[in-house]
Amino acid sequence: FSPLTAAVDEGHLPVVARLLKTDARLDKDLVNIAVRSGNYALTEMLLKAGAEVNAAHKFSLPSNLVIDSSETKDEPASRQPEGVSVGSSSPSLHSVEWTPLEIATFFRFTKLTDLLLAHGAKPQEKDGQFTEDLRFAIIDQDEKLVAKLLESGTNPDSQWAGFSALAIAA
Repeated sequence: FSPLTAAVDEGHLPVVARLLKTDARLDKDLVNIAVRSGNYALTEMLLKAGAEVNAAHKFSLPSNLVIDSSETKDEPASRQPEGVSVGSSSPSLHSVEWTPLEIATFFRFTKLTDLLLAHGAKPQEKDGQFTEDLRFAIIDQDEKLVAKLLESGTNPDSQWAGFSALAIAA
């Protein structure tokens, strides 16, 4: 970890601001780390400093994360490990490589999603498949986010695991 990465990981805004003033190196994963924490102010500070908005970053998530489309849109970051409580053994981990936009849509960070799109985040196809951001928006039945993603360049004809966006929405 660089000092800046450590400060971002801890969410320490004053230290991040001071390090940015010293022209600290903007590692590619800084925005991903800030978005994963749901920290709008930190994400905005990094984007204004020129941090990469579209860089994918590999990290691990508990493999038993719930993706339940029946959850309401008003619940903050409602995807939590199922059946895991403080002091319990850790679930197995699943490695993912997501962009900040995919992370924000997965955790339903609506304001962060808007911030990222405003700073040039682009939904990107991976191997001809649409990215997780569109899939999460479809599963969540979030029509506004689907529209934003399509307006931002998501290919409506791309596939995910052999299914079209329309098939997943149905």
